[in-house]
Amino acid sequence: MIYADPSFLASLYGWDSNTQRAQDVYAKDGRRPLFFTPWQHFEVRNALRLALQRVRRAGGQPPYQTGIVFRRIDEDLSAGRLKHVQPDWQDAFRLAEEFSQLHTGKIGCASSDIWHVATANLLGADTFWTFDADQHALAVAVGCFRRSPKLTV
Repeated sequence: MIYADPSFLASLYGWDSNTQRAQDVYAKDGRRPLFFTPWQHFEVRNALRLALQRVRRAGGQPPYQTGIVFRRIDEDLSAGRLKHVQPDWQDAFRLAEEFSQLHTGKIGCASSDIWHVATANLLGADTFWTFDADQHALAVAVGCFRRSPKLTV
């Protein structure tokens, strides 16, 4: 199964400079569903809201409407393209602390990035998608994913 972090999901469902790449990666790998935790749900929705607020503050025209994007996410949950999973939070934090101890000093990962890699590992994901370079480096360093393609240039 595939774990797509919020940077990937926000690009897949919203519209930004990584959207075309996210759509291409998603279309090429036909495996479904993608794991979808409550934390991803919150983080993706907040990221999309924040992106729109920044566009508006800069005087730009928003490239999407959050209501439409959120509806698409809900439709994909209902259709089974996203699979709601509830990780064991204590195990996720325990493993995240272990990954932090082993890798943060070398890679420089943020807490939420470590949490996503730990959660994906606990859920048994064999593939990890992210546009975050530090998170990608961590996913490769922990060595628990068969595939973690480098999606950034």
